[in-house]
Amino acid sequence: MNNTEFMTPILSAARKIGPMIEPSNLLNQLRSYETPLAILCEWDARHNIFSAFQVDVGLQFFPPPFPISSQVEAIVAGICRWFLDRLTHWQCAGDPQLQELSALLVIAQCFSLDKFLWDQIPDAVVENQELLGQLSRLIEGARINFIPHLDRPIPIWERDAVVRIERADSERDWVALDCNIRRVLDSLPPNLLLTQAIRMLCRFDFDRLVEASRPIQQFTLAAQAIEALTLEDGFCLATQTESPWVRFAAVYTGLGRHRVKEGFSPEAIQLLAALLVQIANDEVEWEKWMVVFNRYPLRYPELQEALGYALAVIPERALASYVESINLYRGNAGSRDAIAACLSKFRSEAEIDRRNYLWSLLYQRWDAWNFGAADPDGHLVEVSNSEIDYGVIGYLVDCADEVQREEIEQSLFDKLNNTDCVWHASSSACTSYFKRWLSRLQALTHAKLVIAEEREWLWSERYMTVALTKDRYLKMMYDI
Repeated sequence: MNNTEFMTPILSAARKIGPMIEPSNLLNQLRSYETPLAILCEWDARHNIFSAFQVDVGLQFFPPPFPISSQVEAIVAGICRWFLDRLTHWQCAGDPQLQELSALLVIAQCFSLDKFLWDQIPDAVVENQELLGQLSRLIEGARINFIPHLDRPIPIWERDAVVRIERADSERDWVALDCNIRRVLDSLPPNLLLTQAIRMLCRFDFDRLVEASRPIQQFTLAAQAIEALTLEDGFCLATQTESPWVRFAAVYTGLGRHRVKEGFSPEAIQLLAALLVQIANDEVEWEKWMVVFNRYPLRYPELQEALGYALAVIPERALASYVESINLYRGNAGSRDAIAACLSKFRSEAEIDRRNYLWSLLYQRWDAWNFGAADPDGHLVEVSNSEIDYGVIGYLVDCADEVQREEIEQSLFDKLNNTDCVWHASSSACTSYFKRWLSRLQALTHAKLVIAEEREWLWSERYMTVALTKDRYLKMMYDI
């Protein structure tokens, strides 16, 4: 039994007339603390609080791994009635120490109220502006501090990592943050206060949630806030907030969630595309985002369709940052299919002049890179593809005319045929030279087939020159 199956009938029963049951053990435990909301963030004390609530409901696990008795079900439904009543009628004047509010957050967390279950809470809660205002203030005042363990020496790597993270965070250096945050982010315990406060505001007053997110200037806090929301709600918040930390965290954590293995919904793709368009209007911010999210597109396949939509409409100056951010590597190109997915969507959405402009930028980058020719220590061990082959084909098909293609082809044949007329530092350098020009010939040969036979723009075949197909010595000499 999952939590939704457990809680749905109980919430339905709680909305009917019946006895309310106050969680007395939970409230008494909370009243023993001067600042119960702060205690909810302390691991040891929080264990005592949750244990007290388990006594109230007569259950040790949520959801229970076995069917519960009608008596326990009636108790849980009664506590839910108290929970719904206090959500609707809670007032700060009657709860100055915020003990009842703390109890509401604990119950929501124990019942694992996610978006689906919060949607079953009556709309009357939205009328309790005092409750929503208090939740908003909790979010605005939240902060995450890195506190070392007092029972052991602090590892050097941990101390140095925290320093680098805090510096990158304060400077909005997303590139440096990306290099240091992953190990720390996975180890942060969930923030109970933040999770349920954000889910409540998302359900009952999204505009207030947007306003409450504006003061957030800490990535770890923003990331935990985004984790409390669905992917779509997180992207929606990011498109409306003024906090750069929340915007970056929405994409960084959203793309990193395990659930994206199932792919993004159409709504999530459109929201993400809208966010990327917003970011592209800030040239400096866009450059940083591209380095983080587009250096190795293979890491973020879910980003590609939304990025393709965005490339079709963002300022032209932002296209250059997109092209320059991609890491090109000699050898088999791991991000080739991911980039093709992005550029395929761009191709279907963009006007022809914009398409030709981006194809030209990609071809110029590919041409200058020349499969790592500038690296004196790099050797090409096989005929290779590149990450941006889709854009190179776009240029050769849409931008170059027949005469230009013939000139490119003749130049490539001249390079290949005169390999033994060029001085090479070693036999490996000679082989790399030949394979480099043969690798370039792959794109041109396939582009001609695209034009003649309307083939797909990516290829898996290996194309050879006539000389190579007839001369076994050449194949042996260049290890083809």
